[in-house]
Amino acid sequence: MQDADKNYFKKFPINFGAKVPVCGTGPNCAIVYIEAETGNLIINVINMGKDEQVEVSLISEGNILDDTIYEVEQ
Repeated sequence: MQDADKNYFKKFPINFGAKVPVCGTGPNCAIVYIEAETGNLIINVINMGKDEQVEVSLISEGNILDDTIYEVEQ
């Protein structure tokens, strides 16, 4: 995962980084991908407890913003 993703997921009680394989079943070992044959969204996970679940939210429309974020030290 990228650093920004790691910081985001620190807020959750489950460490998602420990729940994904090093190499997924997708193209180039992707752990999240769209299956070409079916159009299904595939998310590879491992070591999930019986009381754990993966929830996914999709945004079908929006604007992509491309800019530089500057860190301000105070």
